[in-house]
Amino acid sequence: MLKFFQTISRFMGHYTSAVVILAAIIAAIYPQSFAWVKDLGLANIILGIIMLTMICLTGTMSFSEICQQ
Repeated sequence: MLKFFQTISRFMGHYTSAVVILAAIIAAIYPQSFAWVKDLGLANIILGIIMLTMICLTGTMSFSEICQQ
């Protein structure tokens, strides 16, 4: 089970930032292509996934420093 989470973490670490940047560019050029996010109320879930990815990539030391501030 640990290897499964390590694989997901590695995948997210390599590709999430590129996917987010690509999605932002597409949303800026074609805003209607992401209207389904608003219609289905998925914005909070998507932001949560992005934030979870950021936490996974920063490591425990960086996260504890952020919490202290």
